[in-house]
Amino acid sequence: MKDIDCVIYRRPLDAPLPAIFERLYERVISKKAYQFLEFTSRKQLKPYIVPILRMVNESFSGIYGFVPMDEVEMTDLAERYLPLIDPRFVKVVPKNSAVVGFLVSIPNPCKGLQKSRGRFFPFGIPHILYALRHAETVYTLLGAVHPDCQKQGLDICLGLSTFRSAEKAGMKSVDTHVVMEKNSDMMAEFNRYGAYLIKRFRIYHKPLS
Repeated sequence: MKDIDCVIYRRPLDAPLPAIFERLYERVISKKAYQFLEFTSRKQLKPYIVPILRMVNESFSGIYGFVPMDEVEMTDLAERYLPLIDPRFVKVVPKNSAVVGFLVSIPNPCKGLQKSRGRFFPFGIPHILYALRHAETVYTLLGAVHPDCQKQGLDICLGLSTFRSAEKAGMKSVDTHVVMEKNSDMMAEFNRYGAYLIKRFRIYHKPLS
């Protein structure tokens, strides 16, 4: 019996965006109700990692299978994954000193993971770093907008700023993170951006008794 469907979409960066997205982006930015932060170094980014993960707990609580992180886990994740994050592809929206929106993307590391057979140590890291430097696709690893700030255009600003950074870096496409197919809001957003389906994951269950 089929239980869960998850999907990944891809948006080619040479495909034109509808003009309405640019207008919405400029409108949200001009209101100055929120800050929109971009980064050029990991040192600038580091103070926002744990606040981002706190917001993940708040925003993902209703998602199937999500388990909230405690402070120790957040700190550990920040220390382990910060060296692999490219600050050019991290976008953060703070409001009143709290993070209310973010999108973390990375150059696609899949070729490096395949070369290293999924092992970071001792010899996997060079393959992964090489893949990150020579990738042609940006993978949107994790993103969210706080429930209190949704439907205000923050998702459009995060998406467009990521597309622009990817184009500037010479990338050819942007892949979405894994999303449940029942998430109609995200499906509609992918379609509006002109993205198309590239992968579908299905999980089945079967009673053993």
